Amino acid sequence: PGPVLWTLLAAPFVPGAASGEQLVMGVDATSLLDGSVVVEHAAELDMLLVVGDDGVVAHHTSELAPPTPVDALDPLAPVGRFTGLGGGEGVGDSAVASGIRILGTVLSAAMLAGVSSRALEVARGYALERQQFGVPIGSFQAIKHMLSDMYVRTVFAESVTYAAAAVIDQPGDEDSTRVAASAKLLASEAAIENSSSAIQILGGMGFTWDMLPNYLLKRSWAIESDFGLAEEHQLYVGSTLGVVG
Repeated sequence: PGPVLWTLLAAPFVPGAASGEQLVMGVDATSLLDGSVVVEHAAELDMLLVVGDDGVVAHHTSELAPPTPVDALDPLAPVGRFTGLGGGEGVGDSAVASGIRILGTVLSAAMLAGVSSRALEVARGYALERQQFGVPIGSFQAIKHMLSDMYVRTVFAESVTYAAAAVIDQPGDEDSTRVAASAKLLASEAAIENSSSAIQILGGMGFTWDMLPNYLLKRSWAIESDFGLAEEHQLYVGSTLGVVG
């Protein structure tokens, strides 16, 4: 129940991040608006990292004004707004910033692929248990088609994410930024579509706070906004494609 992704990203250069002594969250510099930014777990953070084109800057939250609470999309992840961000302590150069952006994009894709898989698991389990007209609803062709599409999306998202991770782990001729963008794009679509399908399969109760698909969809929206929206990755991937004419 915390910024797991940013803890991993910060661990190499923020002492105490890996052990949990320092609770770290981060944002891209493009998220800043007049020196303010909205982040999850704001009230609990020890440090906020800002990743820009020129490098990575660390802000100790004890030196900032207390964050203003903001209504959260996901009640499990409280949100707050920090203001007056300026200066800060440089903890990484442009190469470090670029590496964080690429790795963060792939890790976000991995989390989204996990959401996609969990949505499929929940929808499948419900379709096997819920009965209508004396048979499980999973026996209906319409439900079968939805579950099949969810499976394909999940496998596709997992495959492209593993491929992107392999490129980062063993760099070669592949463009790591492009493969990371591809993974985030497809994983975002899979998570959002599968969460939405799970809500539909669970019927009228699927969108309530008592049911897991509701949380999965909210989490998909939140993760999709990290390290570039799907539309941004789509434009980038498109710009790398050769034109045949």
